[in-house]
Amino acid sequence: MKKISEAIFTAASATLDLSAKQSAVAKLNPSHPKMEQISVLEKKLEDFSKFEVLEIVEGLRKEVRAPLDERAQKAKEIENKLKDRQKTREDYSYYLGKVRKLKETHKIHLKNGQVEKLTFTEKLERNEKKVEACKDTFEKHSAELDKDLTKLLASYPGETRQIVLKTLGSQKKLFTDLSSRYVELRFSISTQ
Repeated sequence: MKKISEAIFTAASATLDLSAKQSAVAKLNPSHPKMEQISVLEKKLEDFSKFEVLEIVEGLRKEVRAPLDERAQKAKEIENKLKDRQKTREDYSYYLGKVRKLKETHKIHLKNGQVEKLTFTEKLERNEKKVEACKDTFEKHSAELDKDLTKLLASYPGETRQIVLKTLGSQKKLFTDLSSRYVELRFSISTQ
C-alpha cells in the first residue's frame, strides 16, 4: 500500500513539475500567430455546444416530442373509453340475460297457470328499462369510440409526416452547423 501511495505521489509531483515547465516555456516563447483565431474557433464551438445544440434539442422537444406525447395521450384516452365501453357492454349483457331469465320464468308461470306477484312484474319491467338504458349507453359509447378512433387514425399520416420532417430539419440544422464549424477549424489549422 505504501508503494502505491509513493507511486501516486511521484506521478502527481512529476505532473506538477511538467505543468510548471510548460508554463515557463509558454511565457518565454511568443504565441503562434494563429492562436488567436484558434481561440475564437474554440469559443464558437463552445457556444455552439452550449447554446445552439440546446436550441436544437429544445426544438425537437417542442416539435417532435410534444406531438408524440399528445398522440400517446389521445391513444390513452381512447383506451380508457374502450374500457368504459366494455363495462357498459358487460352491464348490457348482464341485464339482457337477467330479463331473458325473468321472461322464461314468466312463460313457466303462464304454462303452469300460476298468477305472478306484482313484485315479479315490477321486477321484469324495471330490468327491461335497465336493458334499454344499458343498450343506449353502450351504443353511445360505441359511436363516440368509433368517431375518436376514426379521427385519430385519419390524423396519423399527416402528423407522422410533420414529425418526421421536423426531425429531419433538426438533424439537417445540426449537421450543417457542425459542418461549417469543422470547415472553419480545418481552414484555420491548414493556414497555420
